[in-house]
Amino acid sequence: MMDKVIVSDVVSLYDECKGNAIAIYGAKTVAQRACLYLENKGLEVDLFLVSKKYDNPEILMNKSVEKIEDNKNKAWDCVVLAVSSKYVLDAGKELEKYNIKKLVIISPLMDDDFPFNSCGGNIEISANSFLSLKTQIFADETSKIIIDDGVVIKDNVRITSTNNSIIHICKSAYIGNETVIGADENSKIEVKENVDIGKQSEINAVSNSKIACGDENIIGHNSIMFARESDISIGLHTTVGPYLYITCHKTKIEIGVDNMFSTNVRLCSGNHRVIDKKSGKDITNREKIRTGNHVWIGAGATLLAGSDIMENSIVGAAAVVTKRMEPFSACAGNPAKVIKRDIDWKR
Repeated sequence: MMDKVIVSDVVSLYDECKGNAIAIYGAKTVAQRACLYLENKGLEVDLFLVSKKYDNPEILMNKSVEKIEDNKNKAWDCVVLAVSSKYVLDAGKELEKYNIKKLVIISPLMDDDFPFNSCGGNIEISANSFLSLKTQIFADETSKIIIDDGVVIKDNVRITSTNNSIIHICKSAYIGNETVIGADENSKIEVKENVDIGKQSEINAVSNSKIACGDENIIGHNSIMFARESDISIGLHTTVGPYLYITCHKTKIEIGVDNMFSTNVRLCSGNHRVIDKKSGKDITNREKIRTGNHVWIGAGATLLAGSDIMENSIVGAAAVVTKRMEPFSACAGNPAKVIKRDIDWKR
């Protein structure tokens, strides 16, 4: 007689599995996360079990994947049923006909603890990444999420890709607690290698937009990036203090290589519409914002549509920039003006 146990937290999962030879039924994302958790706690997972009715790999996380129907006479000490909640009842009944001493079922309450693809979208998560047990990942059937080797994603992060969109988090990136990353309507977000995104940040691209964080960027906590029908790009080795705010509508924002932004920097281009009262025409300034390479932006500075900060320049604290600033210069004030020329700066 099979001993069936339902658990609702990962501590109970560990307690029920320890001391047993463990197999995991389900070769999708939930099963991989369950395997990683148990192995990180020092338990050994022998293999993955799957059903013939699913298209599954032969090897998963360097472990063999066996069709359960091919092992009708084999006995298992402990099988962990790790599938998304809508399949739990059907899969549980299916496993009753096999020789399993203990079946540990992750109840629907565990959906928040293990990321899973609930609508058949394409989610690729490297086995060499680390995702907190509170990570939530969702892609619809038209979209894709890729998480590469060495990525660390902390607690309560939510990543969503919908309506022909792609999110790619590249090798060794770090995503802080409670960060939200979302792409919708033919949009793409790329977090490149060794990027560090601070806690409680939001990155959203909608309506044919692209957001790219360059290699080795550091984005401070509580930062916001929002693109609608726009492109936002940040060059490599750029560091940004907390409370960055970037909003971009029907235009581009380009941040160069080796920039340094202090806290509370704002870049706003093409936000709400401005209408000429007499003609009724939309006269919103949607010029792009650009910073060249090796630019230093002081605390509380604002760059509005049309700002073009040339290379090796400094923007003073609380400055409001609306136009092109010379290379190797420092500007300050509202509106910002060049106050010093023929200068450079170092970190």
